[in-house]
Amino acid sequence: MTEPELSNVDVVLYALFKLGGDERKIHTEEIAYEAHSLAKERFAWRLSRFRDMGFPDKEPVRRALMDAAKEKYGHLAEGRARCTRQGKGN
Repeated sequence: MTEPELSNVDVVLYALFKLGGDERKIHTEEIAYEAHSLAKERFAWRLSRFRDMGFPDKEPVRRALMDAAKEKYGHLAEGRARCTRQGKGN
């Protein structure tokens, strides 16, 4: 039997916890940086010129956080990323 691989949600939630997300709000960029340090290939840019510079891609992190907030995952994360009831950016 093979060992199951951690999902992106697992890695992102670990990064969030490691940064103190159980105590305070953490910016997505900080979570992306930490997730990238834990699993570079999963959280790096696809374009080699950016990947080679070591930039983390926050889009897979954002998606994992949104998934973690769903009932399916037990509402393990919450946040809005600068969204208000009226929309983004307020």
